Amino acid sequence: MSKKTEISHTDELLFSFKNKEYGAFQLRKKLNRYLLFSLLIGFAFTFIVYFSPLLLFWLRGEDKAQTEVIPVTLTPTTELISPPPVLPEELPKPPPQEEPPKVATKRFVAPEIRPDEEVIEDDLPPTVEELQTAAPSVVTQEGTDDIYQDYVIPEPEPEPEPEPEPEPEPERKVMTYVEQWPSFPGGEREMFRFIGESLRYPSVAANAGIQGVVHVQFVVDVDGSIDEIKVVRGIGGGCDEAAVEVIEKMPKWIPGEQNGIPVAVRYNLPIRFILQN
Repeated sequence: MSKKTEISHTDELLFSFKNKEYGAFQLRKKLNRYLLFSLLIGFAFTFIVYFSPLLLFWLRGEDKAQTEVIPVTLTPTTELISPPPVLPEELPKPPPQEEPPKVATKRFVAPEIRPDEEVIEDDLPPTVEELQTAAPSVVTQEGTDDIYQDYVIPEPEPEPEPEPEPEPEPERKVMTYVEQWPSFPGGEREMFRFIGESLRYPSVAANAGIQGVVHVQFVVDVDGSIDEIKVVRGIGGGCDEAAVEVIEKMPKWIPGEQNGIPVAVRYNLPIRFILQN
């Protein structure tokens, strides 16, 4: 059985209980014809696209471009002239320095005992008058009479002034008893209302049935700010941390006073945790 016959038999089986006039059956019958037609069109299109430049060149043979040959002479590398050497940049010459004036000197040699006929005048030691206008040296030369004109007494370098030591910050004195105690803005009623609204009961303590009083201690500074917060007596279960968190959220207090002067005061505040039935 040929492949075409097998495909047709398969189509007959597929559409044995269906309407063969439906479009799907007709498409499957003409499938091979459509495939062959598509391949032919594809090959024809590819041929035209690929060979169209050659066809155009063949059809327009009279318009072929004429190639002009230009003779080129190549010079051997051995005959090429090497580039000129790169000369280093000349550094600017320093300005001429004036020669310092020479100081008059007088030859002075160690005394040596000789007979009078062997004494050389140049070997005689200079006199005191000669040394007033000339400096002793190993040779005699003319120059300025002032042997100290080029000598400048160097001025002593000023000693650096010692850096002033920073003034020690005055130690803050925290008082425990004062004439006027610090207070929460609005009084105790407002403070208890703030604690009631801000305090959260830890879930660990609530599940474990923990309740009681957490004693918190802190310092109200001269500007009313709160610092040095610590728990003096706690009950655990997260209640201690919750109490400290409430104190940290508090606004500035009205500072305490001693003799009419604001002072830092250590303050104790009990915070009660009670489970509601």
